[in-house]
Amino acid sequence: MALEYRSDSWNARYRRLAAWSSELTRAMGSDPESALSHPLIAVLDGRRRAEFLEDLGIRIAAPGPTAPATDRNILQLARALDDHIAWEPFDEEAEASPFAAYALDQLRCVSASDLDHAIANLPVFPAAAQRAIQLLLADTWRAADLQAIAASDQVLAADLIHVANSCAFGARQPVASLGHAIAYIGAERASGILIAASVKRLFAARHLREIWNHSLEASEAARSLAKLSRQVKPDEALLAGLVHDIGRLAMALLPRDFQTRMANLVKQSCELSMIERVLCGLTHAELGARALERWRFPKTFVDAVKFHHTPERSTSPMAALLYLTEQCTNPGEDLPSPVRMKAALERLRLDLEKTQPLDRAGWLLHPLRF
Repeated sequence: MALEYRSDSWNARYRRLAAWSSELTRAMGSDPESALSHPLIAVLDGRRRAEFLEDLGIRIAAPGPTAPATDRNILQLARALDDHIAWEPFDEEAEASPFAAYALDQLRCVSASDLDHAIANLPVFPAAAQRAIQLLLADTWRAADLQAIAASDQVLAADLIHVANSCAFGARQPVASLGHAIAYIGAERASGILIAASVKRLFAARHLREIWNHSLEASEAARSLAKLSRQVKPDEALLAGLVHDIGRLAMALLPRDFQTRMANLVKQSCELSMIERVLCGLTHAELGARALERWRFPKTFVDAVKFHHTPERSTSPMAALLYLTEQCTNPGEDLPSPVRMKAALERLRLDLEKTQPLDRAGWLLHPLRF
């Protein structure tokens, strides 16, 4: 797991063009296979076309000598859409071309009221996590305060003791009490564990557990990168990593049409943030910022989550840190972008050539995975 520049491959672009074409024809009431048959011939030669279609699970009849005009238009829409999104890091206010605007209008399936409804129906942020965060961000606090929070919730207490007894700490004698656990782990680490154990409850549904496991990995990676850059406090980086994808909780509450279209596009290897922007008009990062505002998180964390896929739009070191964290832990969420990578590295005063693979040896939250 290391930082590296990635570039957008032709193969990835072909897959997206096929995916956009397929979804556009569905949205416009056409036959997806008919629309895919001829446009793909325009971008792939015979051998690569056959392999590509086989990978996508598409079987089509041999095409005629010419492609219908409607099919050529579908491909033109798909290309315009893909180009518009790929240009975003260079000009955030670039106006969509008529073709891209039309494609976006056809694919948009989430309204502003749908987004408001999703935010309004998010669960209440755990009270124990709120108290632990207040302690973590305070200038001075005592281990006794932390113990009182853990003691107020039997599940949290059990989680803290479980982590203290895990192989990550290698205790010679079993840790049996909260006081012993906090003294053995250290108050700062124990606060992070309590926050993680509290936030875990938000992701208890089976379809959200993979998101939680990624959030745990991201929190550890964020803390490691914070130590390396020295531009963000490691304990705050860990918290930011835990909540950076909180917007995906809200995305899970959006209408069925969105869920179906998103599943179709993910299956065809489109990047998650790109899909969200096309179908919703914003990404889980922006929706996550709205969730954190609702839960009264400090503005530092709200901004970091909002811009963690677009660090070039923010002066926040934490946003840059979260962007690099995603590049280490789940780079497939967004298009490769040397522009964004460079912006994030410069914000954190890191040199890509001097970075090393992240060391997992000190990662402590693995026992809290589902």
